[in-house]
Amino acid sequence: MRGDSYAFDWLNQSPYPTTSTITATYISVVTDFAWFSLLGLTLIGAIGLGRRMWGLAIMRLIAAMFFITLVLYGFLYYGNYRYRLPYEPLMMVVAALVVDRGWRGLMIMRAAETAEAAEVSAVSADSANDGDQSGS
Repeated sequence: MRGDSYAFDWLNQSPYPTTSTITATYISVVTDFAWFSLLGLTLIGAIGLGRRMWGLAIMRLIAAMFFITLVLYGFLYYGNYRYRLPYEPLMMVVAALVVDRGWRGLMIMRAAETAEAAEVSAVSADSANDGDQSGS
């Protein structure tokens, strides 16, 4: 199964290739990585966001369109990029929700670690002050 690197093959054909073979390979790897990352984030979003996503009528419509077209165009019609290109913006909406939720979770974890570190340093400072006062 190939990602979006298929689009680059017809641009770089003989007798007039637009780039070198090595550059074409790098571009193909990057475009395939981008496509499979988008697909993975979309599937994680569709499954993982749960009730919050499925509670919105627009998201149910996007999901229905996405899954129907994924089966029809993505697998039935050879997975060609031109069939799925109109639906990639819809996939980006779902993927953006996953990235946003992950970013917020990361910020919450960092805030909790900072608060915990501040609490530990405050407790150690209080115990050090108590030791200084009892020794005086």
